Amino acid sequence: MLRTLGPALLVAVAATLVGAAVTSRTPLQAESFDLRSRIPMIAADSAVGASPSPSASASPSASASVSPSPSATVSPSPSPSASPAPSPSPSPTVTGQCSTRKAGSFLDGEGVLHVVGEFVNGKSTVIGPNDTNNGAEVTVTLKNAAGAAVASESGLVLPLFIDPGGDALFEAYFDNPPAFSSFDVSVSACDTASPLLLQFFFRVELTTVTSSVTTAGGLTVSGTARNDGSEEASAVAFVAVYGTDGNITRIASADVSPDPLPVGATGAFTVPIPESTGLTASFHRVWYGP
Repeated sequence: MLRTLGPALLVAVAATLVGAAVTSRTPLQAESFDLRSRIPMIAADSAVGASPSPSASASPSASASVSPSPSATVSPSPSPSASPAPSPSPSPTVTGQCSTRKAGSFLDGEGVLHVVGEFVNGKSTVIGPNDTNNGAEVTVTLKNAAGAAVASESGLVLPLFIDPGGDALFEAYFDNPPAFSSFDVSVSACDTASPLLLQFFFRVELTTVTSSVTTAGGLTVSGTARNDGSEEASAVAFVAVYGTDGNITRIASADVSPDPLPVGATGAFTVPIPESTGLTASFHRVWYGP
C-alpha cells in the first residue's frame, strides 16, 4: 500500500514485526464521492508554511475543514490532459469516531488507480498499531453508475500514530481498476495504539521551520524540520498537495536528513511529487512520523 509514500513502507513493515496485524473490521463511518476525474494526492502530519492548521476541536463542523490560503497559491502551467478533481463535501469529525475527508483519486503512469485523502481521529486517545491491527485503516469501494460495487481494496493510514483530534493520510490503490462512476471510503479500523508501541515510536516531536513548492518539471516540496523532542529522531516527512477545490491532489514522502536528527538540530527534506507535471496547487501540508 501507499506506493507513492516510498520510505513510509519501511515503517509499515516495522509495525508488522511488532504484531500489528491487519484484520477486517466493521466500518464505523462511510462517505460517498462522485467521481469526475482521477487525480493524485498526498498527505502530511503537521501544517507547514502557509498551510492552515486543522481544528483541535473533537467535533469540528464541515466549515472548519482546511481551506486554501490565497497567499500560498502555486500555479504551474495547466496540463491539457488534467481533469478536475472530485469535490465531495468534507465530513465533520464525530466525537468518539474516526472519519475521512478531502478524498480524491488519480491514475499514475502505470495505470494504477490511487484513492487518497485525510483520516481524522475523533477519539480522545492516540490511534495507532496494537495487538489487533494497524490502528487506522480504510476500505475503498468502486461503484458503477447503478451504484453496484465493482471493486474494493483496503488502504493504509500514515503516519502510524494520530493524536486525539488530529489527522493523517490514507491511500488505497487498484492495479487494474474496472470502469466505475464513484467510490465510497469507509473507516474499517479506528483503534487505540498499544502503550508499548507508543514508547518506541511516539517519543519525538518535529516542527516544520520552512517549506515551499517548486514547479519546474512538476511539483517538489522542500523544507527544514527541527527536532523539538527529548532524544534524536529518525523521521519521514509526509506531504499532501491540495488542489484549488481544497481536496488533495497528490501525496508523497521522503526522509528527514540527517538521520537520525539530534535533539535541537534542524534537518532538511525534499519531496518530489510523482505524476504532478502541469498541476495547479493551492497549498500544501507536511506531517512527520513513523
